[in-house]
Amino acid sequence: MAVDRVHVLMRGATPKAGALASPSGSQGARGLLLPEPGAELAALARTAGLHTEDGPVPADVLATTLRLVKALRRSFGADVASDARFEALLQGIGALENMRRADPHLRVLGPFTLHHLHLVTHARHQRTSNDPPSRDDVRRVLLDAAGRKDEAAAGRLTLHQYTPMPSLDWALRRLAGQDLAALAADVLRLPDASAVSPRGRGKLVWGAVKGAEALRSVTDPVALAKKALHLPASAAPTPDEAGDRLLWLMA
Repeated sequence: MAVDRVHVLMRGATPKAGALASPSGSQGARGLLLPEPGAELAALARTAGLHTEDGPVPADVLATTLRLVKALRRSFGADVASDARFEALLQGIGALENMRRADPHLRVLGPFTLHHLHLVTHARHQRTSNDPPSRDDVRRVLLDAAGRKDEAAAGRLTLHQYTPMPSLDWALRRLAGQDLAALAADVLRLPDASAVSPRGRGKLVWGAVKGAEALRSVTDPVALAKKALHLPASAAPTPDEAGDRLLWLMA
């Protein structure tokens, strides 16, 4: 058992220990930690549908497989491999990864992350939320996606074809045509665009997506923009203009 993030020990007459919360306020917790899969990664990659050819599995596919296994562990616990439906869950998350790779609109988001899994899960359940979905909701989506694994492995099914993602599309429209590196440098408070890594660009885009998720629940973005941005009463931004300004305020 171990804490799932940075552990702090405060020395003194009465020593105290604790785990740091995340920037979003998520509390640390003690949990079961198991070694990462090693030699078995190649077999897992084939089960996930990420490698369907003969011969050795490429290093980048092994790395992606490990990323997916970690996502399953984060979603269902470190011992998810003992789940009776583990193979189907792995096939489902592998199918989502193949759908993501086949979707040209998603390349700007970088490699598969829990953000993708949570966004797709909420979208398939037709709701808007930045909160992590429940285990049962994730399970239902992965088992459903496993049923589309052959189409996904063949590149005949994209993530957008599998489920509409309006918050993602809203955010991508607002980022279209912009210099993402320069924009990320401004949002992330970096010296200049040359200091922005692919991960930094991903943070920018996912921040915009999460902002879009929050704004979709706002019934009157113009009124909110006037209040949050202290605009004069005479200001008359359109709903899209108000949404843009609120989005970058959150960023």
